[in-house]
Amino acid sequence: MKTKRLVTFFPKKSLSSSQKLMGGFALIILLSALLLHLPLSSASGQATPMLDCLFTATSATCVTGLVTLDTGTHWSTFGKTVILLCIQLGGIGFMGFATFFFLLIGKKIRLKSRLTLQESYNLARPGGIVRITKHILLFTLITELLGIICSMFTFVPQFGIKSGITISVFHTIAAFCNAGFDIFGNYASLTGYVSNPFIQIVTMLLIIIGGLGFFVMEDIFIYRKQFRALSFHTKLVLSTTLILIVVGAGVFFIFEYRNPATLAPLSISDKIVGAFFNSVSPRTAGFNSLNMAALSNGGSLIVILLMFVGGSPGSTAGGIKTTTLAVLLITVHSWIRGKDNIELFRRKISHQHLKKSVAIFVFTSLLIMAAIFILSFTETASLGDITFEVFSAFGTVGLTKGLTPHLTAVGKVVILLCMFIGRLGPLTIALALSRDIHTPQGHYTYPEGEILLG
Repeated sequence: MKTKRLVTFFPKKSLSSSQKLMGGFALIILLSALLLHLPLSSASGQATPMLDCLFTATSATCVTGLVTLDTGTHWSTFGKTVILLCIQLGGIGFMGFATFFFLLIGKKIRLKSRLTLQESYNLARPGGIVRITKHILLFTLITELLGIICSMFTFVPQFGIKSGITISVFHTIAAFCNAGFDIFGNYASLTGYVSNPFIQIVTMLLIIIGGLGFFVMEDIFIYRKQFRALSFHTKLVLSTTLILIVVGAGVFFIFEYRNPATLAPLSISDKIVGAFFNSVSPRTAGFNSLNMAALSNGGSLIVILLMFVGGSPGSTAGGIKTTTLAVLLITVHSWIRGKDNIELFRRKISHQHLKKSVAIFVFTSLLIMAAIFILSFTETASLGDITFEVFSAFGTVGLTKGLTPHLTAVGKVVILLCMFIGRLGPLTIALALSRDIHTPQGHYTYPEGEILLG
């Protein structure tokens, strides 16, 4: 009796899951950059500078949307196809596609590859990971197909059947994968649809679904009629996401209501839709229906904060994640009330989760400050524009105040690294570069030291 050969996607020499993920993403970026460097990738038929190709490939694979060259006018059909494939690979994860391919040809997946999948999708346990991967790919296909059909109602009448379908496919995949790429030309994004609530709502739904996380969506589908039966993680993600959307839209509406360059000229209904759109999109999608350079200081600040938080774990989104923010805020609330335990929804949050949340918050904050510091020397833009750009890159958002096309060579490299670290997560990068992640801990504790805080 023949047995199916076990398949692993990596060499037998031991590499950690974090190192495999980092190496896999880096390889996709490099290969994509080489393809974009080919003369047939540009509309002019001329080879594009390698640094711009590397920047674009990184932005697409890390589902960001920051571009040094206009996607709609600079790249040929072949170049746009490469970018779209990068977005899809980056959003779903190359490990997911590799798993699906080997399952199609009847190969079983080895434990090491399952552990890498677990790391890729940020799961607590590797159990059922292959089944979950199948569900992720099927869910992605169905959601994107529905998004394409809905988008066609707007784009086909405007651009014709062929161009309308092309734009609908590109826009839907970019929206679901939370990548702010558009092919309208001249860095337009959705500014031409600020008074079109339908396409804004469709885009928002795709962004939200992609940013919630695949496992949250599966949990909702299984227990859609019983909220109490939902997992603690799903409840935490849904409640945090809802608060961020509503509060973000409300604050944005207040600051931009009288701004003549943003919401002021619009009708009240368009103002409301615009406020919600610009509360949803900054949480790593990167589409804009308003001119970001014209935002008020308050509007810019709320967008920066939303970019910093991002989406949820196991999704196509970046940022520190909604659950990280929730754990930190719940901890502060518990401390103020004098509680020893961190509790919500009749569940206790472990101190291990708290330590990881603090590490993510501090590590990300330090990296952002370092990037802002470097760009302050290399770029001639204002500190506000630089700060906006860095937060957008780390959150894999794609919004800009117009700085990206004018970055220096050093600036492009810094933003490129920000996007790469932001997509994989600072802790994943740290673990991949660490040599002592398997060092066992001693069975002892030191006496507590007294310090003053506050």
